[in-house]
Amino acid sequence: MKKYINQQDMKQANAADILFLIRECGQITRKQIEALTGLSWAAVSGITARLIEHGYITECKSAQSTGAGRTPFQLEINGADHFVIGLDVNSSGLRAVLINLKNTVLQSWSHPADFTSRQSLLNGITALTKQVLASAGKRHILGVGVAMQGLVDAKNGISIRLPQCKNWSQVPLAQLLQNTLRLPVFLEHDPNCILYARTADSDADNAILLRVDNGIGMAVMLDGRILDRPGMFELGHTTAVPDGPRCDCGRNGCLELYASQSGMAQLAQMPFAQLAQQARAQDSAAKQRFADMARHLATALCNAAHLLHIPEVVLCGDMWNYNDLFYDAFIQHTARLCPDRPLCFSTIDVENAALGAALIALERSISQLQIGKEDTQ
Repeated sequence: MKKYINQQDMKQANAADILFLIRECGQITRKQIEALTGLSWAAVSGITARLIEHGYITECKSAQSTGAGRTPFQLEINGADHFVIGLDVNSSGLRAVLINLKNTVLQSWSHPADFTSRQSLLNGITALTKQVLASAGKRHILGVGVAMQGLVDAKNGISIRLPQCKNWSQVPLAQLLQNTLRLPVFLEHDPNCILYARTADSDADNAILLRVDNGIGMAVMLDGRILDRPGMFELGHTTAVPDGPRCDCGRNGCLELYASQSGMAQLAQMPFAQLAQQARAQDSAAKQRFADMARHLATALCNAAHLLHIPEVVLCGDMWNYNDLFYDAFIQHTARLCPDRPLCFSTIDVENAALGAALIALERSISQLQIGKEDTQ
């Protein structure tokens, strides 16, 4: 591990910091950058010149005059030159987006996901990414962000486990895609990506995200930072019913069996859509499964919110399209279980997983920019 920061490291770090600052401010002058960063005028001028040269930023005339002398030029992000791809890999489908440096989504794609084997899923992911690259044409792609379902080692780019896919174990997905695409690839757990997209343009510092569809995913932001470690916050594989049926993960009685679409379908031995139809037709057994689902999900969520001391909860996933069957009971259970600090709910579309993956990849790509080699500090 590197124990020091040499001059070149510092130049690249300063270039990244300036680019992040311009992205945050929208428009800013060199003098303002100098004041905010504490860098010398020579350093700011040199770095911004190279950022302009490489097409990351552009100059524009300030709308406000200083009243004397020349009106200073402002710097802003160039949204027409560099781009990032975001992918969402989920059993409910594959999604992709192409965004620019201003976080604007330029185009999006959606395809069915084939989880029947490791190779079929890899083929689908690669094919979708190549389709996005073909649509991007000659645009400069900085990198690819991948939001991945299941157990993920984001630091090493490994998809550790994906129970829904046969023979999927310890897959070095980031490296495989990087070898094929010849682009930097950044892997992240899909709930983290959705939460990142939800909070990117807000002042939220603390939140829990709960994704419920064919599986159950959870992400946590604490003090403005998304907490991440392989296996962390696997709420779907906490115990809901001791000595319950065996889950795909190898444990017994997991929450995912009782509160996800695939789990409920497995226990009911029928497709989830049929189970929902029967519940809406007032079938007592089907209605009871949704009543149990509301209770188990509320209990697990309230326990997590209490342990983390976070009442803000963001809900997403296909399960909430069936909220007429369980939502009122779910809310009643959370109110009963959290009487002193009621939970506050909001929602977000799961399609934001691809956007969040792109935003994370964009941030990491900027941190690795090779800018500033000829600048004087």
